[in-house]
Amino acid sequence: MSLSAELCLGTVEAIATRLDLEETESTPLKSAMDGSPVGVHRVLARDGVAALVYVAMTVEA
Repeated sequence: MSLSAELCLGTVEAIATRLDLEETESTPLKSAMDGSPVGVHRVLARDGVAALVYVAMTVEA
């Protein structure tokens, strides 16, 4: 995992912890070209209400 990906994930985890959010949905994202994994779409919620929705993507040059 790249440093930028680790920083983003750490930021989301810190927000989720601070706001007492739970992951309610996690959907892997796949490349339309070859079906390889390219990221994930996640929904974090509190008391069943979505509070944070984010997409983490892998980008290659």
